[in-house]
Parts: sequence; structure tokens; C-alpha cells
Amino acid sequence: MINLYNASIADLLPEYMTATPETQALAYAVRQQVWRLMTAADGTMVWSNIDGLDNAKLDALAAEMRVPNYSESYAIGVKRSLLKAAIPYYMKAGTAGALQEIIEAIFSNGEVVEWYAYGGSHHHFRVYTTNPSVSGEMAAQFTAAIAAVKRKSTILDGVVVNADTGEMTIHTAMAIWISDSLTLPQMRS
Repeated sequence: MINLYNASIADLLPEYMTATPETQALAYAVRQQVWRLMTAADGTMVWSNIDGLDNAKLDALAAEMRVPNYSESYAIGVKRSLLKAAIPYYMKAGTAGALQEIIEAIFSNGEVVEWYAYGGSHHHFRVYTTNPSVSGEMAAQFTAAIAAVKRKSTILDGVVVNADTGEMTIHTAMAIWISDSLTLPQMRS
């Protein structure tokens, strides 16, 4: 198979035609132009090469696509996953599934629990996560991300962070006190 980046038309011609300096110069010029064209074509591949784009291109693409909850401060892996999920997100925007995808893309874990699952009011929901970094500034970013993705008629009851501490030792103690009660009447002498 011929590698187009290094291919030359001189490779396709018979040897007696490539012996002249004019033919070699023409083959070199054509090879340089093909190389420039191939390099420029590589730069046009955006969607098929999201994993190869740098931060600046990812930020520009996210602004163009109006990716919800995108921040230039995110790690490059988070940016790529948000961009990849942008079009499917717009297909199901406002649903619990879209909310679930955004939560997983930004915070790596979490679960949307609808009102009927925990006995809440109609159109309410909660988000449960085990990510301990969802506190302080990250909590504000977390609720802003949820507000941007959720349907406007739904209400977030709260974000519940389950701190899974793993194995834990619990000490318990118990004491039993058994006694009888005896009442003696007072004797008068």
C-alpha cells in the first residue's frame, strides 16, 4: 500500500521517464503540494478526531456547540466526554437520562432519583452521589449543572452525598439492671 504522505509520481513512472531533472523536479513539487494538502485535510477532521484535539480547539468547539455545563477549567478528558455527549444530549434534553449523563460526565458518579421513588412531591427529584468532592465550590457548580440540564418545571429537592468510608469498626455496649422493688410500710410505735 502506498503512503500518500511520502508518495511521489516518479514512483509510478517508468525509469527512463524519471531520469531527467525536469521530471524529478516536477515529481518533487507535486509531492510537496500533496503533502500540504494532506496536512491541511488532517486539520479539518474535528468530530472524528475529538480525542486528538488540544484544549483551545475543544474550547472553541464547545462554544460553537453550546455544550451545557462546559467549563474551560475542566480536565481535558471531561471536556472531550462533554463534547462527545453534546449531540445525544440535545436529543433528550430535559429528561432524567440527560441529567444522568451530565452528572456522570462531570462528577464521574451519581444517580437521579425521581419523586415517586422516595415519596416526594410531583415533579421533584433528588441526586445521590458518592463523590466526596461535591462540597463547597464544587457543590455550587454541581447544582448549576443540574439546573442547566433539568426541565424547568422540575424541582431539585437536594443533593445527597453518601460518604462511603469503606470498612468501619463499630463498638457497642449494653448493660442490664434487674431489680425488685419492695415497699415497706412505716411502723409506728
